[in-house]
Amino acid sequence: MLCVIAAIFHAGQLKAQYVDEEYRMDLGVTAGAAFYMGDANYKTPLADARLAVGIDARFNLNQRMAVRTGIRMMQIAGDTRRMEGVFPGGEWKSFQRTLYECGGEFELNFWPYGNGWGRGDIRRFTPYITAGLMVIYAPAPQEDIITPAPTLGAGVKYKLAPRWNVTCGIAMRFSLSDKLDVTEGSGLNLDDPYGVESSGMKNKDSYGVLMLTVSYDLFARCNNCNKE
Repeated sequence: MLCVIAAIFHAGQLKAQYVDEEYRMDLGVTAGAAFYMGDANYKTPLADARLAVGIDARFNLNQRMAVRTGIRMMQIAGDTRRMEGVFPGGEWKSFQRTLYECGGEFELNFWPYGNGWGRGDIRRFTPYITAGLMVIYAPAPQEDIITPAPTLGAGVKYKLAPRWNVTCGIAMRFSLSDKLDVTEGSGLNLDDPYGVESSGMKNKDSYGVLMLTVSYDLFARCNNCNKE
């Protein structure tokens, strides 16, 4: 009984220690699924999903806003045989390709996020929305592709422990290339299967990522510096 009481007291001291503690950034690992949307799959999210992994860093501007950056590796895949329509000549095509992405995203929390033990204005849980820009690198088999990709997404954050965060989010990458699904030089051409020219962001390849991230807070911000 004494050990239980001591553990509860110690946990209370730890929470009290971190009530007002804020951190400049958090660093973590992320894993989840990537799914392709394009000429081989234009309406079914999470079809042919493949593994995605990476390292993320989040720089906390304040408790409502943050900038998130990172580098990830993933695969996308598609198969036209799962589609309702028929391509010219009755041809079909399947592909799988590895992508690398890096970039930055601005995050806006719905509620002030942080160590909310004992403070009603700070939440340990919050939804968020995000927008940013990624740079995608898709190495050959057919040809190397480097393209920017605006991104939009949403998710939730939860403060699992005083310095541990869990983030779950989904985001779409809208690439400016129509060749992410081109892995062979022969057969059906997925970058222009109907002979319709594309321009700007029209008729380009995109993909989504559904990721779970576990991160650890670093570099405490001095909250009392201006009060002393």
